[in-house]
Parts: sequence; C-alpha cells; structure tokens
Amino acid sequence: MIQKLFYGAVAFSLLLPAPLMAAGEMTAGEFLAKAEKLKAQGPLALMSSDLTVLKNEGKRASKVYKDDIVRQKKSGQIPHSCPPEGGSMNADELINHLKSLSAAQKQQPFRSAFYGLMKKKYPCK
Repeated sequence: MIQKLFYGAVAFSLLLPAPLMAAGEMTAGEFLAKAEKLKAQGPLALMSSDLTVLKNEGKRASKVYKDDIVRQKKSGQIPHSCPPEGGSMNADELINHLKSLSAAQKQQPFRSAFYGLMKKKYPCK
C-alpha cells in the first residue's frame, strides 16, 4: 500500500508542469538509487526531502519531453514518440525501466532514460 502511494506520488509528479531545467541533472542511476532508498523507508519516505527531489526531477523531465513533442509537431517533424492526450505513467513501469538499464545507461541523464521509456511505451505508428 505504502509502495503504491509512494510510486503513485512520483508518477503523478511526472504529469505536472515543472520549472525550467536546473543546472545539474540527475542521472538515471541516481534517480533509481533515491527511489529505492525511499521505498525502503516505508511511510517515512513521504516526509523525506528526497521525495521532493525526485518529484522535481520528474517534473523537469516531463516538461522538457512535452515541450519537445509540441515543438516537433509544430515544425512538421515526426515526434520522438506519440503519447495519447491525458496519458498516465505507471510508477512501477518507470522504476522497472530504470532497473532494466545497463550500468552505462544508468549514467545518462534521467531525462534521457525517461525519453527512452516514452519511446518504448508510445511509439509512433
């Protein structure tokens, strides 16, 4: 129950608008490590500042992704991926995607790993 609540909060945060990109991006591996650490904390994770860090990173990645899709469509380019309007993200799906990455891929920015999941989940047909 707590795990679903935590992952639900992270997933929901990916759909919210975000502030502009921060100077230092988190890697996919760092995001996963923080998420796993919070998961191990159980209900106490909801009061952790790391939860806010993950939410903000997710919001940033989501905003940049959405802006890229809009820009690509407006310029007549084939979009990176084709998510449905009002689509949702399953947090377990995100975490499992991050876990499936190779060690080298976990060194990429979280944003890049997020883009990879979106391309896999919502390919353009």
